[in-house]
Amino acid sequence: MNKEERVSLIKKGAGGSRKKMSVTNNGNVYELNVFSYKDIENLDLPTQQVLLSNLWRTEENVMIYSKTGVGKSWLSLSIAACITGQGKMNVCDWENEIIRKVLLVDGEMSVRDYQNRLPVLIKATDADPEKVRENLEFIPRQRQEQYEYFTNLANEENQCELIDYVKSRGIDTLILDNLSTLTEFDNENNSESMKLFQKFLLRARSEGLQTLVVHHMRKGKEDDESYRGSSVLGVSLDTILRLELPDYGSPDGTVTFNIIDEKKRHSATHSWSIQLNLNTNEWQLYDTYHQDLRHQMMLDIVMSKMFRTQTDISEVLGLGSTAISKYIKEMAIAKAGGESLGRTSKDVMKKVRNTLYHVKKSKLMTSDEDVYKEASKWFNKRWKITVAGEKTNKRLVNIEQLANAQQLLNLQQWYEEDDDF
Repeated sequence: MNKEERVSLIKKGAGGSRKKMSVTNNGNVYELNVFSYKDIENLDLPTQQVLLSNLWRTEENVMIYSKTGVGKSWLSLSIAACITGQGKMNVCDWENEIIRKVLLVDGEMSVRDYQNRLPVLIKATDADPEKVRENLEFIPRQRQEQYEYFTNLANEENQCELIDYVKSRGIDTLILDNLSTLTEFDNENNSESMKLFQKFLLRARSEGLQTLVVHHMRKGKEDDESYRGSSVLGVSLDTILRLELPDYGSPDGTVTFNIIDEKKRHSATHSWSIQLNLNTNEWQLYDTYHQDLRHQMMLDIVMSKMFRTQTDISEVLGLGSTAISKYIKEMAIAKAGGESLGRTSKDVMKKVRNTLYHVKKSKLMTSDEDVYKEASKWFNKRWKITVAGEKTNKRLVNIEQLANAQQLLNLQQWYEEDDDF
C-alpha cells in the first residue's frame, strides 16, 4: 500500500467535507478535512457501544500497566473473555453488553499460559465458553513458523497490515500485550519515537477500532510509578489503569492487585483492590482481613515456643517449607504485633530466629514425633486452617482463629519477660 492510498484510507471514515486544508510534511502534501458545525451536526456517526460498562466503549483506547508479575496479563485476558463471551466482573462493576470479536496480539506469553488461564477466567467472568472460542483470536509470537520477525507497531507498514487484517476478519477490538515486545523504538523515552505508536492508535480509532494496550511500569526510582516511555503516549488514551501489588504481596492461591484509575476521560477516577481466587475460580474484592489473620497466626506460632524450626511449622500446618518461609517473612514485613517486636522487619526476623534457636536447644532430648504431637495439640486448640493444592504447592485457603483474642499471648508482656525474643 503506497502513501497516497494510506492517506485516503484514513480519510475514508472522516465523513467528508467541501473545505480542505493542505499540509506539507517531508515534501509530501496532504489534505485535511475542515468541518463547520453544520457539517459535524449532520455527520452520520455510529452510536458508541459499551464493551465493558464503566471501563471501555467502542472507538476508545485503554492502557493497563504495572510492574512485571503483578497481574496485567490476567486482567487483560479476563477483559477479553468478557467482551468475546458476554461476561462480567462484578467486583469492578464491568459487564459486557454487546459481544465483539477480539484479536489479541501477544509478543511474550507462552501459549500454554492461555491454555491454563482461559478456562479459569471464563468461569471467573461467567462468560460463554463457546462464544469465546468463536470470537477470540490470537497472534502469539511463540507459535510462529519463523522467528526472524514478528511485527513492529512503531512501523507504519506493519500498522496498516494489522488494521487491514482485523477489518478483513470483521474484528474491531485489539488487545496488544505488551507494548515493549510489539514495538521497536530507537528511544522509547523520546516523544518523537513514541509518536510512531501514537499514530497507530489514532489510525486504528479513525478506522472504527478500539485498542487495549498492556504496558510496563518505568524502572528506576521507587517513587516513580509512571509507565515506561514518553508521556506523549497518554494523550491518545481515554483510560489508563495502573496495577499495584498489595503492601505485603498476594495471599496464597490468588492473583491480587490494587487498581488505580489514572485517567478516565468520561468519568471520575477511583481505586479499589481485587483478587482472582484460583481455588474457587472467581474474582473477589480483596480484603486484608485474612492476610492480617495469617500474620497473627504465624506470630502466635513463633511465640508459643512449641516449634524448633520452620520445618516443624511446615509439618504441623501441612504446608511446604517455602510457604512457611514466605509467611514468616511477610509477617515480619507487616510488623505484626506492633513495634514492641522491633522497629524494622529485620529486627522482627532476628527475634524470630533467636526464638526458634532457643526452642531447638531446649528440646534437644525430645523426639521429632513428640515435638509434632505437642505442637499439633497446641495449634489445633487455637487455630483451624484449610489447605488446598498438592505436595509442595499446597496453600492456605482459609484461617479461623479458635482462641479468643484475650486468650492469645499479650505481646508486650511476653516481649518484656522473654529476653530470647
